[in-house]
Amino acid sequence: MSLGEISNRKIKIAFVSGGNDNEYNSAFATFLSEEFKKANFHMIWYQSVFAEDYTGKPHEVGEMNIYNLINYDMIDLIVMLTITMRSEDAKKRVVSEAKKHNIPLISVDEIVEGAYNITFDYNEGIRDIICHVIDKHNAKTINFIGGIKGNPLSDAREKIYRAVLAEHNIEIDENRIGYAWFWHKSAEELFEKWHNNNLVPDAVVCANDSMAIGVCNKAAELGYNVPEELIVTGVDGISEAMTYIPAITTAKINISKASERISEVALGILNGTISPQGNEVIAAERLYSQSCGCEEISDPGVDNLIRHNLFEDVNQYKGVTKAIINIADEVVVDADFRVTVERLELFMEKVWSRSVWICVCDDFITKIDDLDEINSDYANYRKEGYSENIGYGVRYSPTEHTKEMLPVFKTAELLPNLDEIFDKYHHITVEPLHFQDRVIGYIAVEFEVCVGNFNMLNTFDSSVISLVLENARVQSELHGFANKLEEMYVRDPLTKLMNRRGFYKFAQRDFEKCRKQNKEFMIASVDLNGLKTINDSYGHADGDNAIIRAAMALEAASGGAMIVARFGGDEYVAAGMCPSEDFSDEFMQRLNGYLDDYNKTSGKPYKVAASCGIYKAVPREGSTMDEFVSEADKIMYTVKQTTKARSEARR
Repeated sequence: MSLGEISNRKIKIAFVSGGNDNEYNSAFATFLSEEFKKANFHMIWYQSVFAEDYTGKPHEVGEMNIYNLINYDMIDLIVMLTITMRSEDAKKRVVSEAKKHNIPLISVDEIVEGAYNITFDYNEGIRDIICHVIDKHNAKTINFIGGIKGNPLSDAREKIYRAVLAEHNIEIDENRIGYAWFWHKSAEELFEKWHNNNLVPDAVVCANDSMAIGVCNKAAELGYNVPEELIVTGVDGISEAMTYIPAITTAKINISKASERISEVALGILNGTISPQGNEVIAAERLYSQSCGCEEISDPGVDNLIRHNLFEDVNQYKGVTKAIINIADEVVVDADFRVTVERLELFMEKVWSRSVWICVCDDFITKIDDLDEINSDYANYRKEGYSENIGYGVRYSPTEHTKEMLPVFKTAELLPNLDEIFDKYHHITVEPLHFQDRVIGYIAVEFEVCVGNFNMLNTFDSSVISLVLENARVQSELHGFANKLEEMYVRDPLTKLMNRRGFYKFAQRDFEKCRKQNKEFMIASVDLNGLKTINDSYGHADGDNAIIRAAMALEAASGGAMIVARFGGDEYVAAGMCPSEDFSDEFMQRLNGYLDDYNKTSGKPYKVAASCGIYKAVPREGSTMDEFVSEADKIMYTVKQTTKARSEARR
């Protein structure tokens, strides 16, 4: 049965896991993608990048935020690799939202109430392996290495060890039981301690493969031959254990078969033939291999294949490292954030996929409009969830070498025209883009054709790209700060006109241009009349009003053709290339006309008036703008005195 027998629309399944740096997660994603494609399901893999134990550090908060991206209104079913979800809060949130939206949930490897639970039984496999070591290989003394004392997984495996030894009437020596944090290095240290205390046994049973590899490493260093003098076993069946020499005897889940069963259950739940609640157990396979003596060491052909694959991985990592160094020189962080996003195309050439989308929240860049408005709230950046819209988006096709800037779109859509994307690609994976706990956005990758090496993809998206985008944010905001600071430096805060510094900085350019082109340069010196009287009689608020109205009159008079500045107090200047022979007369008419119109309608008990002196000439070699200002000032003072004399005469 396939999708067509369930629905005539696209069925979307969310696959949720914690950390694709974990081989277990990546293997499930790979096999599930194949099975879901057969069923004509479309998978969206929501994944954090790293799978360390969650302690609440800022970087971990940023990682866990990816699960807030799930749009439960578009999802038909959720498959959660529950045991890999390191944050209990994130895990509970997904379960809670699934229940709230009535979405079936398949929990893999951990029991979740109300879900269809598919768990794996390693216990019988571990029991059989310990019995195998005793019954077939005649081990008399057997040591055990657990992960962490008190850890449920480790404790369960230790309990089986104790039970099997008791069944075989082998005395349990507590000195032969140790703990190594599920880590090969700690296992090496523990085995060396046993060696120093004459406690090296016939066999060492380890609670995972990594610790088994550590025992083999240290045993070889100390002169023990595995398996002739020492049998070593593990659990989990990781790739390193399979390719290690000697290959580790272990118990593992057949992820291919498990994925096939998960797909069957998903299909059954969606078409109503399987209850959405239930429990199912899949037994681990026993792999009796070289480290217990059941296989020869070793087939040269297999060794050569292993070596080839390892060298391929090493060469790919070298290529990625080199690319990062080169790209760091080529990707220029621009003050325009969108330009930086576009230039990330250089990174995408190393992503083995047909389509990659980089999506950045529209509130990631802080828009700086007024430095006076910036306060402690500026530090309250987004730490949880995503903005309503994706403001900066770009799609790359590394295989086709194409780039497409995306329009602003709703984050709930995940990607623009997602159904059309699924017409072309069956599966999408999304990972978080963040800097510590600051939300940047997310990266989406089509992986119907496997991305190649997920860990190398992570090197780019979670690390390098996030850092480039964060740096771009800082540069963009610094540019905004710089612009505002420059405005504060060159602008008058009350009128928003240029101040004296701004005037000389920008008007000098026009002055030099007039000199070179033999054009007239015009300066209008303007003085606000009666400012002291307005301040004294009506207060400084009305004085400020008069100052602002005079500034507005000057801007209206210049018509955008002049640089207008307030020199301070009641003094103003307008200057620039004279656009026409009659411009000075037009300037005066517009200035006086604006003030007359204002005074007629202001309702104020005072009139706003100004005296203006205009000087224009072609700047000669050696002349300065200060000379022009001085000439305009003289004319303005003459006008002011004349106006004052006329006013006194009328009294």
